[in-house]
Amino acid sequence: KYHLRNPEVNARDPDASDPKSIGLKAMYKAGSLIAFACAPGTIAIEGKGQRNGLFTKHLLKHITTENEDIQMILRDVAKGVTQESKSKQIPFVSAALLERDIYLYSQQTKRPHKPENNT
Repeated sequence: KYHLRNPEVNARDPDASDPKSIGLKAMYKAGSLIAFACAPGTIAIEGKGQRNGLFTKHLLKHITTENEDIQMILRDVAKGVTQESKSKQIPFVSAALLERDIYLYSQQTKRPHKPENNT
């Protein structure tokens, strides 16, 4: 059983240096991809006065990028979060993907139709 919201973690100050590591245990399954808002043992920065936290803000910005592999999208999200937080929050991805080119939002590209040559 996993608890994503732990009151003890939420109450901690992200700038405090608490040596106590709290978080989820590693999960492994072939074909899986799990994106976390922050690295193990750290906490995510919540959006003060905003609808979403920093990770969700950047995920929503990039998730509808057409014809982009999910791993590339998550790299863009990580870059945005890391830059905006001045490296205080670094997203973490656990992946055991078996396939290439996994798209969440694909746009069919229109290719010019070549007439068949019947000669």
